[in-house]
Amino acid sequence: PGDSLLRAGIGIGGPSEADYYVINGDGQLNTFSKEMAESYPARTAGRYSVQKVIRLPLLDINEVMLKHWGGPPQLLSVDAEGFELPILLSLDFGRLRPNVVCVDTLEFGTRRVRVKVLELMAAKGYDVRGGTFVNTIFIDRRHML
Repeated sequence: PGDSLLRAGIGIGGPSEADYYVINGDGQLNTFSKEMAESYPARTAGRYSVQKVIRLPLLDINEVMLKHWGGPPQLLSVDAEGFELPILLSLDFGRLRPNVVCVDTLEFGTRRVRVKVLELMAAKGYDVRGGTFVNTIFIDRRHML
C-alpha cells in the first residue's frame, strides 16, 4: 500500500530524460546505456537484443529519497545495468546515508567484479558483508560491532 511506482530512471546529471532500451526477454537487462544494449547480441550469441526504445524522464536519486521517503531508506538496492557507479557517485552519502546498500557488482557476461564500486563504497565508510554471485551487500561501518 505504501509503494510508489515511478515510471522514470535515476539520472546522473545532464538531460532530464533519456532513451530506455527494452531488451527482449524478462526485462532484467533493460538499460539506459546504449553501449550496453548494443553489446548484448554479440555477448549473448544473438539471444538478447533491443526490442524497442522508449523515452523516459530521469530523476535525481537524492530528490527521490527526500520526496518519497523523507530521507534515506534502510536498504538501497542499485541494479542499473552499467550505471551503478555513476548513480552511487551522485548519492549524497553525507545527508542521505542508507544503512545497507545492495549493488550489482558483476560485469555482465563475465566473472569480474566492478572494483571501482567496491573502492567507492569503502571510501564512503561501507564494508562488504555478503552477497550473491551478482550482487554485493555493503553495511555502513557505523552499524558494525
